Amino acid sequence: MLKSLFRFFGIVKDSPELHEFEPIYGLTRPALEDWLSRNPILKQEYEAKLRAHYVNNA
Repeated sequence: MLKSLFRFFGIVKDSPELHEFEPIYGLTRPALEDWLSRNPILKQEYEAKLRAHYVNNA
């Protein structure tokens, strides 16, 4: 959370990866990794949704 606040207030240098959103929940990669680290049970569900997304959009 602190990293997000630092980025919001411009304390941390902005990087391109912060603006790339993943297709399932629309989160940035760092936000997704943070969220999944706090909710490890949901990681398998997320990975299944991500696989289905890519199979359906291939």
